[in-house]
Amino acid sequence: MKPLTEKTGVELLDARAEIVRQLNQAKLKHIERGKALAEAEKSYRTAKARKLLELRLKGMPVTIVTDIARGDEEVAELAFVRDCAKVEYTSLLEAINILKKELAVIETEIDNERRGM
Repeated sequence: MKPLTEKTGVELLDARAEIVRQLNQAKLKHIERGKALAEAEKSYRTAKARKLLELRLKGMPVTIVTDIARGDEEVAELAFVRDCAKVEYTSLLEAINILKKELAVIETEIDNERRGM
């Protein structure tokens, strides 16, 4: 693959079109991953709330009930799923930012080519 500075105008336009296509795909993935993160958060919070209530009804002291609930196998698994969803969501945001920067570089090269630089 040629460096950007060695690409022709047509190749630069093709590269820009490819990045725009990738950004559009990333936008759709962003929506999906955002929903998955929200669902994972919802599942974790409801399971944790149920466990907290269960423990309190059993007479467990308030001072330790939160830590015990977080250590419950189901609650911990849901926290893990939520944390993985957060990583996927934030890594996609970073990928989108990288694509935007690549697009800006290509557009600068296209402008330079138009000016004859």
